Amino acid sequence: PSPFEWLRGFQEIKPLIEEVAASRLDCDVLHVGCGNSLLAEAMYDAGYQRIVNIDTSSVAIEQMQARNRERRPSMRWEVMDATAMSLPSSSCDVVLDKSVLDTFACGDAAPTVIGSYLKEVCRVLRPGGGLLCVSYGAPSTRREYIQGKALPQGLVFSREVVIPPAEKGGSTHY
Repeated sequence: PSPFEWLRGFQEIKPLIEEVAASRLDCDVLHVGCGNSLLAEAMYDAGYQRIVNIDTSSVAIEQMQARNRERRPSMRWEVMDATAMSLPSSSCDVVLDKSVLDTFACGDAAPTVIGSYLKEVCRVLRPGGGLLCVSYGAPSTRREYIQGKALPQGLVFSREVVIPPAEKGGSTHY
């Protein structure tokens, strides 16, 4: 299958990525639930070359590895469960989530699964690192997972940002 950009692409969320990365192109980025999104490719081409992409789909990972092997040799692609990552602790400056939280929120035992996921995010983030979570769900449907007592110690909720529709009649993202 052809690569597919779910939600927004790099240009639409670039200012948010720059903010969470503290404008450092040399930061270590983890793209969780990458699928066959073009986000990491665009980021790499813009100078973010230390990117690890993970997904549970071996088909997507194999497709994207093959697609990027020659043009983006330092970008890594790994089959991995975001709720039980095999990455070392404190190994990432930025974690990018485009609808992974949404996926978990729609499943059985959502609070437990999301709790495990966010604990793993906290574990792999370096001190001062950040999670950028782009969601299709309205803030009122996600807030319970990212604020208050459900939030793992060490992860601080910063703010909500509304990303307006890219085209007339399109969907708003947060």
